[in-house]
Amino acid sequence: EWKGEQNCHVMIVAEQGIGDAIQFLRYVNYFGGNVTFGIQAGDTLHRLLRDVVPPQHTVAEYLNWRDYDYFIPLCSLAAVARCIAPSVYIPRYEGEKLARIGFVWKGNPDHGNDSNRSVPVGFFKRFLKYDAIPLQWRDTAFGIKSPVVGDFKDTAQILSRIDLLISVDTSIVHLAGSMGIPTWCIMPKFDSDWRWGTSGEKSVWYDSVRIIRNSGDWLTVFDGIEND
Repeated sequence: EWKGEQNCHVMIVAEQGIGDAIQFLRYVNYFGGNVTFGIQAGDTLHRLLRDVVPPQHTVAEYLNWRDYDYFIPLCSLAAVARCIAPSVYIPRYEGEKLARIGFVWKGNPDHGNDSNRSVPVGFFKRFLKYDAIPLQWRDTAFGIKSPVVGDFKDTAQILSRIDLLISVDTSIVHLAGSMGIPTWCIMPKFDSDWRWGTSGEKSVWYDSVRIIRNSGDWLTVFDGIEND
């Protein structure tokens, strides 16, 4: 496993979810030009990564480990760096403004904690009067279709055209945070993910993300969001 050796080829495997991949891929640029990385990640990230990482690195869905000197799981890059690298590493894209607010109410239903982190879509209806649109992957809310996206570059282009994202804890929060887009991330009352800590509104991983914690019930949470 790679421990920070220089002048070598290192195979990185994005072994966790998409959100984890976006969170920790910041370290590819952090380590500079003396190491060549091969990044094995899902194809929905490929176009975005090719815009972000230097051209000497390889991005593919499958790589041959025999072509590399070392291997490392993506999330272990933080342990090698021994720091939290700067959060903003994905540039915003040019485009005409789409809406003031984008909202996402659920994550991957196969996630083990999805029943806690996802929120009934009805709570978001109040935001429509503030020029809000749904950004839920291939879904519709209140008769409004989410913009059609094929991968995370498409999603990044859409996020570049809003002022604020309001979302449950899912991959789009990591993408928005990595772009420096103001984001309000809604946390469940129980079993919030480790990276968000257990108290406070600030994220150690993303300067632009505000953490909104459910300390009672969803109605109270959304009343507080609207009052803000």
